[in-house]
Amino acid sequence: MSENLGTPEEQIKDILQRELPGQKQIFLSLYNDNYSNEYDQIYHVMNYLGRYSVWCDLFPDIFSEEFLATDMNDFSWPKPLLSFLRSHESLENMYENFGQLDDLLWKYWINY
Repeated sequence: MSENLGTPEEQIKDILQRELPGQKQIFLSLYNDNYSNEYDQIYHVMNYLGRYSVWCDLFPDIFSEEFLATDMNDFSWPKPLLSFLRSHESLENMYENFGQLDDLLWKYWINY
């Protein structure tokens, strides 16, 4: 059974008004929560950036690394982390460059 997802314009509006703020709120609440652990935080950050990456692929005129940087103006790390993840999409490439990911997490996020 196929579900009508609406026009691209309706999808973008839904993402900007509902999905993006909702996902951002989940990840920011965990990021600022003294009781959540690093593994939960990293899981939700990667989930958020994964969704965002799909939106970049679907709607590149709206969603980009620059839009993310503007949307997350309080944080310097989302743009370089998204850029790294989008340029290392295969597991093989990710494994070969895992040290760079580790460096990014330590530089921009874990020690933020």
